[in-house]
Amino acid sequence: MAESAKKRWVTIRKIRKDERGRIHHPTRRELESQMRTLHRKLLKGDTSAVIHYSIEGDHGDGYHTHLSVTYTNDTNLFDVLYRFIGGVGDWKRTVRRLTPIWECEGQWGTVTVGREFIKSDRSYNSYINKFHSSRTLV
Repeated sequence: MAESAKKRWVTIRKIRKDERGRIHHPTRRELESQMRTLHRKLLKGDTSAVIHYSIEGDHGDGYHTHLSVTYTNDTNLFDVLYRFIGGVGDWKRTVRRLTPIWECEGQWGTVTVGREFIKSDRSYNSYINKFHSSRTLV
């Protein structure tokens, strides 16, 4: 019996460290490339994974990425995201505005994963499209 598709929102803040250990923020071009890599890795364990993403500038330096991920395999999603940021701890579950949130920090950034479903696709899509059009990886 096939699993039904699920949706989650994800926010990723990536960093990179140079040989001296100084922290640098990736460029928009590097994040575009990393999103394609993330999608390719998700597809290895879940052939129906689809990502809608938008890259936004932070208030300070750097960028962060908002994603709407459609998938069928929970374990694959969390494992790939964990490896993607070089996870060093466990996933921490917190509640923000009555919504369960899972967060994980790694040596290359942090990832925040929202609820298993998105109440309104239209409202989340308008949120991630507020500055730039989102891109879709199928």
